[in-house]
Amino acid sequence: FADGGYGLLRSTSTSWALLRLPTYRFRPAHADPLHLDLWHQGVNLLRDGGSYAYNAEAADLAYFPGIASHNSVQFDGAEPMPRLGRFLWGDWLQLEAPPQVESSKAVTSITAAYCCSHGRHQRQVQVDPSGLGWIIIDQCSSFRHRLMLRWRLCPAKWQLSTKGALSEICSSHARIRIECNQPIQRMEVVEGWESLFYSQKTTLPVLELEVAAASTPVLITTHIALQAQP
Repeated sequence: FADGGYGLLRSTSTSWALLRLPTYRFRPAHADPLHLDLWHQGVNLLRDGGSYAYNAEAADLAYFPGIASHNSVQFDGAEPMPRLGRFLWGDWLQLEAPPQVESSKAVTSITAAYCCSHGRHQRQVQVDPSGLGWIIIDQCSSFRHRLMLRWRLCPAKWQLSTKGALSEICSSHARIRIECNQPIQRMEVVEGWESLFYSQKTTLPVLELEVAAASTPVLITTHIALQAQP
């Protein structure tokens, strides 16, 4: 959906993902470049924060439309676009090139990238024919200090474990394994917010991963194995 700024991957009727492309025909409402929403058997496994309310406290007005309430990468603690007002963003982002879509018997994928004043982010999303195996490859460069990758998870009992260079978080919904070509400075589950209904907000678990800048691009690979539900 290049005209609307979305890429849809659906290899089965029960599992699908939506990739937010930074393509704007009207002013962007949220700072959500390359945000990924993942659904499986009616469960929104990876989800964004929603809008909450248009007349709220300053902290909420900054959080919900900002990059922190989306499944994407944040560079140096900054927004990918400068905020000009409650509903306005400046220096609108653009894709480096049209999204690359590939499909074979083994995998279907979509790849897109953008640059902002704080860094460059390229994301590839892959899915296998079963719809149960997903791989997200984030390649990041040109940032000064650190990046943060967030995966905003559905409310569930998630267990995080780290063994050497391998980090994994599991629940009854999925097993998520993360690999990085650079040392991970911090990886933990924190409490985030989401708004399923206007002017209402509830908490949800957010997996945060921080990596320091390096001389070569940072490559983070997220493997998601979905669990079939009875």
